[in-house]
Amino acid sequence: MRHMLALGLLAGTVLGLSATEADKTPTIKQIMQQANKPTGIFFNLKKDLEDDDPMWAEMRAESRELVQLADALGKQTPPKGDKASWMKLSRAYAADATKLDQAIAKRDRKAGRAAIARMGGATCTTCHKTHRPK
Repeated sequence: MRHMLALGLLAGTVLGLSATEADKTPTIKQIMQQANKPTGIFFNLKKDLEDDDPMWAEMRAESRELVQLADALGKQTPPKGDKASWMKLSRAYAADATKLDQAIAKRDRKAGRAAIARMGGATCTTCHKTHRPK
């Protein structure tokens, strides 16, 4: 049920955008809200990988969206800190999002959990300390 709600919200968001809005790269704030807030895609997938019977098809749709958001993050200008650091951190985040998507495509829970672990925790803290304005 949680997956259906998330997919419904995602579809409504995508369908509600005009063609010009859909072509725009989302802002850092939009990316963080969709991907990383407690009800965002990252935490949904983290929780889903713990389920006894994951809903792989729904998870794949979410993981693809997370890859797009992670890729878009690197196209932004950091609000604080240097661009080289931003590119290094955002590329690593995007690479882990891709690994997560690949693990979900293969229904490989262990690899998915490893990718989620790399994406969260210290990775978030490092980027926030370096690039997030106070």
